[in-house]
Amino acid sequence: MVTVRRNSTLVYKLLAAFMVLTALHSVIMPVLGHLQIRNHFQQNNYMYLRFPLLALVYYLSFRRFNSRGVWLCILLWCLTPVFLWTNCRAMGWNTVHTPYLVAGSATMIACILMYLYHMFASDTVRPTAYPLFWSSIGLLFLFLTVIPSVGLLNLLVANNLLLAQHAAISLVFVNYITYSMIAADFIIQWKQQKAADLSASR
Repeated sequence: MVTVRRNSTLVYKLLAAFMVLTALHSVIMPVLGHLQIRNHFQQNNYMYLRFPLLALVYYLSFRRFNSRGVWLCILLWCLTPVFLWTNCRAMGWNTVHTPYLVAGSATMIACILMYLYHMFASDTVRPTAYPLFWSSIGLLFLFLTVIPSVGLLNLLVANNLLLAQHAAISLVFVNYITYSMIAADFIIQWKQQKAADLSASR
């Protein structure tokens, strides 16, 4: 994120905002656990901010390809207030809104796969040189594993807290892989900007 500069694209600035949001969430969750406060409301807070923000990142990315993928992002924005209203009425705010987690993850998987398709279908540059290539791979890995992982974790919490603690470690590992890949994209765009600035100064 420290590689984001004033002339960075809006996509990278929004991705940096997503990383800040995730970092804050990662700090708040253990603090709530230490205070022995039920943290499900914070998981909902994070979900309802994370998915629309990522949808905006991919909406802007799809526009460069004139892709119909923009409608997936618009669909997620339209569904978010519907899920927020119905889930709050049915489950309250202190229960994880699993239906929205599933819907948001499924929509993001579809967005990522469509974006990767566009990158590989383009023969103008190497796919790895595109914005969001490594981030997309990392996020795809995250969202493909989040549903079974969360389901398993909730099952273990209800039946075996010791095993649940070990299962939670695997989620931390998945997050490390994902955010390491996102960091790689920031480094790549910083190098590209530095090379462009060097060429412009000559």
